[in-house]
Amino acid sequence: MVAAEALEVAEELEGELTRELSRAAGERAVLQSLDGARIEARVAERKEFEDRAGSLQERLRALLRSLRGESEGPLLDRLQAGNDDEIQLGQRLTLLADKAAELSRINAQNQLVAERSLHFSRAWSRALTPRPAAYDRRGAETSAAGALGTHSRRA
Repeated sequence: MVAAEALEVAEELEGELTRELSRAAGERAVLQSLDGARIEARVAERKEFEDRAGSLQERLRALLRSLRGESEGPLLDRLQAGNDDEIQLGQRLTLLADKAAELSRINAQNQLVAERSLHFSRAWSRALTPRPAAYDRRGAETSAAGALGTHSRRA
């Protein structure tokens, strides 16, 4: 009974991960486009996914604890040699781990793309609004000029 319920929750979580994997794969193009509205929409989608997945993970964790309490011996042994629901649950958990690892890999790649896009947009912004090399508009020395040193006779 508990194994069947845990299997349903695991299948639901797998569906969420599968949908997020497809969205995350398309995220790279959104990041490269530098389209603020699309990036913000993607952030909202990711937040919703994290909320749903977190809730499902908590339910699954509670069900696995309950299942462990019913078993004699290690839960892993029971998931490998128990009844059909328990064996399917063990296989589903392995599949979930694989999908989570794949999502983590895609997220790392997307993080690199986001960092490059941010670097590019900052460089582009600096190029469009150059600062004077020596003094700002009030006549104060800029940090770049101070770093170069002074050539005053008083110094």
